[in-house]
Amino acid sequence: MTSAESLELMQHPENWPRWPHLPVKRYQTKDGTKVAGGMEVAVMFASALPIVYLVPFYELQLGKPINQYPSIKYNTWEELIADGWIVD
Repeated sequence: MTSAESLELMQHPENWPRWPHLPVKRYQTKDGTKVAGGMEVAVMFASALPIVYLVPFYELQLGKPINQYPSIKYNTWEELIADGWIVD
């Protein structure tokens, strides 16, 4: 999925195939630093805020609130995309 397609989907949680979660990934950060292991995976939760929770989708524990996982908060959706995140 391209960055533009990812941005469109991220901004419309009603279209997420695994609503209320959206698996995302990145290969490098906005400064060009490659992530350890070649790819970083995480998940977004349906929200008006652009927040990435640093937990793989398959490791989400039932009953553990999403806000208990480490996260990266962005000011805008575009900033999140610029930092390398795309829909997985």
